[in-house]
Amino acid sequence: MKHEHGGHSSKAYVDIPKVVSYLLGKDDVFLDIGCGPGDYLKEAGKVSKNISGMDIHEGSVSSVRSSGIKCVLGDASKGIPFTDQSIDSILLANVLHGFIANKEDDAVLAEAARALKRRGLLGVVEFKKTSEIGPPADIKLSQSEVISRIVPEGFSQVEEVEAGPEHYLLVFRKK
Repeated sequence: MKHEHGGHSSKAYVDIPKVVSYLLGKDDVFLDIGCGPGDYLKEAGKVSKNISGMDIHEGSVSSVRSSGIKCVLGDASKGIPFTDQSIDSILLANVLHGFIANKEDDAVLAEAARALKRRGLLGVVEFKKTSEIGPPADIKLSQSEVISRIVPEGFSQVEEVEAGPEHYLLVFRKK
């Protein structure tokens, strides 16, 4: 059974300003893959004007665009519409578990690595395995599962941060 991308906003559960502070500096180019309604993008816009979102759902893209933020309608597993090494940081917030469940992670991570600048940052926010909310327990990812999936793609882990009572943030740097 295929995991359905798209769910509810985790805005009430995640310290979004904290997450953004680990990923974004002034004037950095930032991409939120699977941006949903744009909660992280709105916060990122307080730091940099070079922000973009990408989502597979038309409604999410329309919502983000109505906030005056660039957003692309598309499936990240089929490509990220950015040139090679043009992005300073990419966020995957509550979406990696779905990409893995649908066996789309290879393509998404390869695209992220291609688009990120050398030493660029990849942030992954996921539900804790112990969380009562979020996706089904069998597709939730532990921190060690995320690390073992991301590091072989040419990344090193830089941070592990509590992102809220139900979430963690892992930050990786492209080698």
